[in-house]
Amino acid sequence: MIGFYNYTVILTYLSALSAAVGITFTMHGNGFVALLCLMFSGVCDMFDGLVARTRERSAQEKRFGIWIDSLSDTVAFGVLPAAIGYAFGMRSFLYIFILAVYVLAAIIRLAYYGVTEEERQAETTAAPLSFCFCRRIPPSSIPASLSAVRKRRFVSEKPSVKQNYTFCRRTTMLRKIREFLHTYPYALLLIYPVVHVLFFFLLNQLPLEHHLISCSLDAKIPFCEWFIIPYFIWFIYLFGGMIFFLFVSREDFLRMAIYTMGGLLICLMTCLIYPTAIDFRPTAFDRSNPLIWLVKFIYASDEPWNVCPSMH
Repeated sequence: MIGFYNYTVILTYLSALSAAVGITFTMHGNGFVALLCLMFSGVCDMFDGLVARTRERSAQEKRFGIWIDSLSDTVAFGVLPAAIGYAFGMRSFLYIFILAVYVLAAIIRLAYYGVTEEERQAETTAAPLSFCFCRRIPPSSIPASLSAVRKRRFVSEKPSVKQNYTFCRRTTMLRKIREFLHTYPYALLLIYPVVHVLFFFLLNQLPLEHHLISCSLDAKIPFCEWFIIPYFIWFIYLFGGMIFFLFVSREDFLRMAIYTMGGLLICLMTCLIYPTAIDFRPTAFDRSNPLIWLVKFIYASDEPWNVCPSMH
């Protein structure tokens, strides 16, 4: 099989997919949705290195991680920003030249990063003293002189107490994340609902022809704001249940995750193939209370499109 598909590269792949979706939206002139894709790629890029360092990888996996990250960043932070600029009206010859130079600069910078990162990881380096103290390494393994450590360029000439403390905290956090993912590697499945919500929002922005679904019974059902309570309880039940089973039963967690995420994916694909909409939402309310405020918030953030089948 070509490539690597363990959890250490999942965020990098998601970043590249989000960038590709954003570029597609810029082709239709929708730069705002592309900006959301850019922000999502940025979040993935913030944590992909952190996740990658939680697993012991072979030399080939490390090299692959370096270059796939650079290639993904080229698309997400080189091509996509230029496409967003073009979608927002930067279409004169001067603007196009500036965007092209920006993309070229991004490619050069990321290629240079890939080369220097490979060289850095190839070097045999000693651990800094603060790392030794954080991991409780025996004194016999600590370099005999501070100059030996400085030669490896891991610490500055005069490391401050604050720098050592910050390094200790980061090292401890990485160790905790590595231990957590080692114990619960399937916890990364919880990323999918976030991705699903993003793509559902993007689907609502597509200029599709929506089919109205309603019947005479809909007009006879009175509006009742109290039903917003079970609406929110559904989210607590779903995600709270998954988090509960994550720590209690691996089999139950995987079973719930497969059924839930499979259902969400089926809903998303159905709405893409056969977009639906409703037209019987109330537009005015004769009373005001906290539940009405919640209903107005939901109506403002969730358009009445792609409602059947409902993910609820």
